Amino acid sequence: MNTKDFMFSASSFKDYLQCGLKFKYSKIDRLERAETATHHRWFGSLVHDLIYHSVAEYDGSSKNLKLRNRVRKKATLDLFEDLWEENPKTNEGEIILKSVGEKPKGKFSRGKLASLGVNDEQIDQQVLEEGWKDEARKMVENGIDIISDIHEIVELEKKTFYHVKGYKFMGFIDVLAKNKEGKYEFYDFKTSWERSYDLENDYQFFGYAKAISEDKKLGINEEYFPTGHWVYLRKKELLPYVLTKNKFWDMIRLTKSTMENIEANVFPPDYGGPLCKFCDFRHVCYGSDENIWSRR
Repeated sequence: MNTKDFMFSASSFKDYLQCGLKFKYSKIDRLERAETATHHRWFGSLVHDLIYHSVAEYDGSSKNLKLRNRVRKKATLDLFEDLWEENPKTNEGEIILKSVGEKPKGKFSRGKLASLGVNDEQIDQQVLEEGWKDEARKMVENGIDIISDIHEIVELEKKTFYHVKGYKFMGFIDVLAKNKEGKYEFYDFKTSWERSYDLENDYQFFGYAKAISEDKKLGINEEYFPTGHWVYLRKKELLPYVLTKNKFWDMIRLTKSTMENIEANVFPPDYGGPLCKFCDFRHVCYGSDENIWSRR
């Protein structure tokens, strides 16, 4: 593929770094995805939209957000109950429900829901769904508490475009904000089960920091990279991200070498890797079920 003509997202770039085959299946072969992770996507979308709802009004679409003067916690948690039952009672609720889509009934996985009795092999969907509901409500409540403490919210779901060595990238920043000193910072809400242990090398956060620092429309008149916050919603924790000059140039070199590999049709697989069982292409790649190299 001609990488200079392609618009990358940070997630698609990370897909390649995690497993070249996943990137190839998705972006080059454009194969149909399996539905193994449907509930994860629905769950994440619902949590994000409800956190946004606590500080913004919806005007016809979940992408059109108008900031409120105050945070609405109780109203948002009440709306959560309505949306989980797919019975919205307000126009905003209808908009959010349409945005996140139909609840994936019968498709909730065990995940790491410790409260559900992980040794029970006969656990049914009703119990699993209740466990996921408890997790979702907790994440929404934690997200509202965190967003309430942000000094100044500038924009939600900010769409960014940026270039790295001539390659085009785009992304959506969950929350663009300013700290007490008036400097920009950003927040990214994560509904994952685990914390990030390698945030320093996270390409998504690198891209956000680079994009904000170079956005002329923001009127930044001094040289600095904005601080990022990896928001671990499950435990209401903020993991700080600071892009240093050395790491900036490391990421630039990583971008260049990765694009050269893609141009050369090099797509290294990650058979048996930690993300295999969550991959959307398990139906065409047997590497998620066993490490084929172990048979040699």
